[in-house]
Amino acid sequence: MTYPAKEIIKKRKSVRTFDGRSLSSEHLKLLEQHINSQSNPFGVPVAFRLLDTKEHELSSPVILGEEKYLAAKVKRVPRYEIALGYSFEEACCMRCRWVSVRLCLRLH
Repeated sequence: MTYPAKEIIKKRKSVRTFDGRSLSSEHLKLLEQHINSQSNPFGVPVAFRLLDTKEHELSSPVILGEEKYLAAKVKRVPRYEIALGYSFEEACCMRCRWVSVRLCLRLH
């Protein structure tokens, strides 16, 4: 029996659960410095901001146990999608340095 790809994708569910450990103030400062100083080879400005889930009343049915989300804002100009993806991957490189960093993308 075969299934069309679209049906399989629609039925797929993935849930991420994190350990709930907060970032240290030092790690938050380093992460904010990193995301605020990024550039990309496409010349498209991408603005990042860390959002506190409680302060901004954020939640997700697929991300559990997290306190911070990484929000990104970019203008819809040529190559904005690839610039955003590139910049987000760069921001996520900081995640590799700390087990407790959890990042989520929210487009505006």
